[in-house]
Amino acid sequence: MYKLIKVQIYFMVAFIAFYATYAYASSNARLESGGEGTSAISGWTISNVHYGLAENSPNIASVEFDLDKPASMVRAGFNSLDTAVSNCENPSGTHWVCKFELQMPILAAAELRIVSTD
Repeated sequence: MYKLIKVQIYFMVAFIAFYATYAYASSNARLESGGEGTSAISGWTISNVHYGLAENSPNIASVEFDLDKPASMVRAGFNSLDTAVSNCENPSGTHWVCKFELQMPILAAAELRIVSTD
């Protein structure tokens, strides 16, 4: 009986220590400033967005858009956490075309994410 109470006390102490550590780490995860999307984003304005659909499926095969100023490299994707991004081509001026080898189902596209550099 004494061993059972002793084991229960060890488990209770371990649980309390784990919970306190988890709560402390969780409270420190929020940043006061910085991070993605927490401040004004400077850079390009995107306009004239047109999606190209695949021939025989409800998938997005490409996207075209215009930037308000030149860029040296542009990539596009449809989800923040998605690693399937497309390197875009610049056929003329500030117009960009992005073709996706792994086509995105329309219903799975959460956002259009454009990343560009000077």
